[in-house]
Amino acid sequence: MLDGETGELTQKPEMTVARTGPGIVRWASKVLIFGGHQGSPPGIPDSEAFALQDNEWNVIPPLPEPSACNNAVSFDDMIYITGKDIVDVLRYNPDTMSYVPLEVPLGKGCNSVFVAEGQLYILNKDE
Repeated sequence: MLDGETGELTQKPEMTVARTGPGIVRWASKVLIFGGHQGSPPGIPDSEAFALQDNEWNVIPPLPEPSACNNAVSFDDMIYITGKDIVDVLRYNPDTMSYVPLEVPLGKGCNSVFVAEGQLYILNKDE
């Protein structure tokens, strides 16, 4: 973790499942991590949350399907997730810890989701 005031870098505990290419988003006092891969395809479904105050990782429900090259954003009390292997945009409810696939089909590729000026945007790459 990088301290913005001092520029000091502090090592935090390792994730329960090592990975690269996950979707990452801050939610309340946690950092949520969705999927990713372990050095090469295929993607993994494993997901977890880092509790900033407790300084520890906790497993959360896995993605419904393995996926790497993921992207996540919080919007209207939900988390929206896209990824290379995710067929429809996923909506994750942090309160119920459940996923709902939205009927927004995605092309196979590294899709992105972001929020700007109160709107949710989905960048869809179709191969």
